[in-house]
Amino acid sequence: MSSESYYGTIALAAGWGKTLNGETPRLMETVELTILSKTECENKIEEQYGSRVIIDERYLCSFADPHAILSSYKDDRNNQVELDHVCTGILISRQDVLTAEHCFANLELNVTEIIVGSSDLNEGIKYYPLWWITYNEWILQKNMHRQFKENDIAVIRLNTKVLETIRLAILSTLSTYDLYGLKVETAGWGKSNNDRSPRIMETVALRVLRIPECEHKIEKLRGQRIHIPTRVLCTVGEPYALLNHGDSGGPLLYNDTVIGINMSTCPKLRQQIHRGQVNLHVYINYYRDYIIDVQNNF
Repeated sequence: MSSESYYGTIALAAGWGKTLNGETPRLMETVELTILSKTECENKIEEQYGSRVIIDERYLCSFADPHAILSSYKDDRNNQVELDHVCTGILISRQDVLTAEHCFANLELNVTEIIVGSSDLNEGIKYYPLWWITYNEWILQKNMHRQFKENDIAVIRLNTKVLETIRLAILSTLSTYDLYGLKVETAGWGKSNNDRSPRIMETVALRVLRIPECEHKIEKLRGQRIHIPTRVLCTVGEPYALLNHGDSGGPLLYNDTVIGINMSTCPKLRQQIHRGQVNLHVYINYYRDYIIDVQNNF
């Protein structure tokens, strides 16, 4: 195949290379990349460094263009951008970001930055929020009946459109019943199980549990049964992998489409991490009318 046939396709790179903070991973890590055309590659280099570099036809050029984007606030006393990270989000249009409502407990509109277009927090392009609207606020404006008290989902409108070269997330239309038992993945900049805050986006493989299995796992730790509604997806990692600070609002992915938004682990325990906990995610399809209406009519 010619190099042109790969342009615009998604590829995976895998290895044990050192991270930018100098750590050597025990487990092989992967990152999703988009193959760029020669012209796109040269333009990106020129944008970043101010001078044009000619890319030889023998080489393929790629960049990490994740679904997830970062929502963070800037603390001027802190020079480490990964420590400013609050939540992850999903770019669903040139000007709209899908994330979790509970992220706004730690965000103020005038000191929030949205970093887009790179898996490295130091390399993305900064945008700023114009406003945001939660599902509960939207349903109140629409004078509609709210079926559930808690709906952990929100849309952020950016103050300007992102570059056309940045790939948008695709929202899945699969039913929850189609998803049970499937292997999925999530991506973000959340703290790892050893409490490390990464600069580079990380991905982890998970499995979607059926509701009874999920409720049983929670009951084993909590001592009482908690009802999990069908608008929530429940996952576990094998070996265990749990959502942590910074993962909230990030995407749960199946076949490169977004099926859910990261919420939290369950049950909440005194010790933050336990192998028996599960991950909970907002199921996207339940909120599709809200997402489409905010994109098109706000």
